[in-house]
Amino acid sequence: MGALDVKPEERRANYVECRGCQHVWPGFYLPMPVTDFCKIAKSLRCPRCAGKDIYIYEPGKQPPAKVR
Repeated sequence: MGALDVKPEERRANYVECRGCQHVWPGFYLPMPVTDFCKIAKSLRCPRCAGKDIYIYEPGKQPPAKVR
């Protein structure tokens, strides 16, 4: 994957929710190159149930309190 000149403390978790089992987890960290994001977003699966029906929260938005 491509590299950005970003310090670790500048990276922010972007949360993802499975619409099947409602599991919420940090799916990826921003910023990142757009090409890397496209690869990751296309292959995201729920780590709990392997579901493909996921919702990606807007960057900077806090997920619901149900982060598990």
